[in-house]
Amino acid sequence: MLDLNDLVAAGDSIVVSHGDDFPMPRKPLATVADLRHIVGQYPGMRGVKTARLALDLIRVGADSAPESLMRLALVQAGLPEPTLNAVLRNGWVTLWSGRMLPTRSIGSHCNMTAPTTVNLTSTAAISSGRA
Repeated sequence: MLDLNDLVAAGDSIVVSHGDDFPMPRKPLATVADLRHIVGQYPGMRGVKTARLALDLIRVGADSAPESLMRLALVQAGLPEPTLNAVLRNGWVTLWSGRMLPTRSIGSHCNMTAPTTVNLTSTAAISSGRA
């Protein structure tokens, strides 16, 4: 059985979608509504409670399990939920992070090619010099 975070990562990979204007367009295998419908058909099945919890955490836009797990770690640490795979355009150049961009002033990066150790340090510790 998958734990909640791994189930969310699996769900993210099913619903990932990027439009034709995205540098790497992708079509989803299913929508969150489709997954919700499927889970609703099996109310007494083993693991369905975890599946219901996962449905509320699944997001469109995460391209990999490490990216999903990083997003969940940030949110579980009390940080704002990042925007996934934002495309920045200024009229001359298009930049695609291929990662997560902050919704506020907290940056994140998820290395997709190597195992990642996440060290979350509070902004209070950083500003006080204890980080």
